[in-house]
Amino acid sequence: SRKLPDAFLDAVVRLTATEPDAEVRAQIASTSRRLPANQALALVRALCQRDIDAADPCIPLLCWWTLEALCARDRDAVIAALEWKSAMVNEQILGRVMRRFAADGTHAGLLTCAQLLESAPAAEQRQRLMVGFEEAFKGRALPTLPEPLVQALARHGLASRHLRVRLREPEAIAAALKTAMDEMARMDERLLCVRLFGEVKVPESVPVLLRLVVSAPSNELRKAALTSLLLYDNE
Repeated sequence: SRKLPDAFLDAVVRLTATEPDAEVRAQIASTSRRLPANQALALVRALCQRDIDAADPCIPLLCWWTLEALCARDRDAVIAALEWKSAMVNEQILGRVMRRFAADGTHAGLLTCAQLLESAPAAEQRQRLMVGFEEAFKGRALPTLPEPLVQALARHGLASRHLRVRLREPEAIAAALKTAMDEMARMDERLLCVRLFGEVKVPESVPVLLRLVVSAPSNELRKAALTSLLLYDNE
């Protein structure tokens, strides 16, 4: 990576704060990926403070690609660089950062998820982080979570009903089984529960899935139940 002279970097950071041309800001974001970590993060921080770019189709992604490239080797610096009050960070970056570390599936990655949750200053940011966390495990088994992450989820009341099924909480499993069979429940909720039992092995779901295969009024629900049953071919 190429290092910019400190005086030049400072000038670019100042320019970023006021530059009116989105193409120039996008070029700065693109350039950041080719710089050493400390310089790259200085530019990304400056770009993230431009709330005007939160909905831009390119600039948030360019900033994210820079951060993503640094996640493996400079995770603490990436977390420290997050501008929690920034619209771009809240709307475009937080979920991606959380998903990246969660999808890593390692003990270190999951501890970083806990660190992010504890660092977030408000419930809104924690909810955005949790969207990324749950996206990371769609269609995948949830690994054993380290105790600091379990404590963070419990302390902030962040585990959704479906995540609690993944954590194998009996009450959540019972509720999901009930929803799967409830003809008055919304179809998207029933489908979500049925598909969840194809991702998380819950043997007591087999009778429910079999009943749905035989008697569910919806073709989509029957197909989802049949697909989920494939997880239980030895039951």
